[in-house]
Amino acid sequence: ALRLQVPAPPQAGEPTPSKRGSHAPNKRIVLVLFFIAVLFASPALAVTIEQPLASPAQEQQAQAIFKQLKCVVCQGQALAESDAQFAREMRSDIREQVESGKSERDILNGFAERYGKTILLNPPFESTTLLLWLAPLVILLIGAVILKRSTRRK
Repeated sequence: ALRLQVPAPPQAGEPTPSKRGSHAPNKRIVLVLFFIAVLFASPALAVTIEQPLASPAQEQQAQAIFKQLKCVVCQGQALAESDAQFAREMRSDIREQVESGKSERDILNGFAERYGKTILLNPPFESTTLLLWLAPLVILLIGAVILKRSTRRK
């Protein structure tokens, strides 16, 4: 038949049952594992340092292109001023293109094809960008008409 074995009570100086089979982690092991986790997580927190081009003329060309493009992530901010990770990647891409010998116009046209002409800080005056150019003027005229009518009634 089935026999149950009841453990004998602990003798003096013997660890209690709660400590005898305990799987409590050693503090040193926990500390070592914590530092290993921090070590492997550190690269994710690292700040990317952008490397300027070796040629000052090429770096100047790249900087000029940065000032003509908007950051895709930031609202209306120039690519040159943005701290977003995607903006850093775009600047790196531009530097590679400048270094490979592409012209400023080719690079700007490539970004306009990829992201649309609204990525350009000064989009060309065309039928597709007409609203971008005329909207501020129309809003200003509407405001002037409203102001004139409201002052004339009084």
